[in-house]
Amino acid sequence: MKEVGGIWLPDREEHLVQHMQQVNLAVDGKLTYQYHKLDKAMRHVKEWQTAIDIGAHVGLWSMHLAKRFSKLYAFEPDPELCQCFAKNVPGANVELFRIALGDQSGWGNLALERGSSGGTHIIRNDKSGKVMIRQLDDFHFKHIGFIKLDVEGFELFVVQGGELVICRDHPVIVIEQKPKGLAERYGVERFAALKLLQKWGAKIVEEMSGDYIVKW
Repeated sequence: MKEVGGIWLPDREEHLVQHMQQVNLAVDGKLTYQYHKLDKAMRHVKEWQTAIDIGAHVGLWSMHLAKRFSKLYAFEPDPELCQCFAKNVPGANVELFRIALGDQSGWGNLALERGSSGGTHIIRNDKSGKVMIRQLDDFHFKHIGFIKLDVEGFELFVVQGGELVICRDHPVIVIEQKPKGLAERYGVERFAALKLLQKWGAKIVEEMSGDYIVKW
């Protein structure tokens, strides 16, 4: 791994290095990624006990969420990204689960994107896979005030697997729904996850370059 602007990244990472250095926004002495989106989302949060970072990557959001919430749970299945996360997000109130989330328990594999670790995505229903997949509802988290969901097109399945806790706690959610054919590779249309949240009563409060803030 390598350190860039106070952030630990995989050696193979190129995209984030270029982006963070170009934006050149530091918080607490460390470069940031999409910090303006996090900042906008925080303005809508009212429950500050529990935050969940799904698709936590190296902790670029988690490191800030951990300072705002009493407890942070993060999910990231890529071992290399988890190593960076451990260095970027220390703290007794942080728990990292090195697994993926979906609509059912099972196993899968990871597909890596050259030069951009943020493009890593799950290959589901692979019985020979080494990545454990669980449902968010399996963890029985309580008092959830915020969820960040960025899993490269797999968002619908994560939302389906978290129906109980999402409909119970009505957290503010930042969900990626990018127009790059990400969801389509799983056989669903781009806005499937967003539409399901809306069906459950969520309202879109802001769109930010393919990321949506929703709340109840």
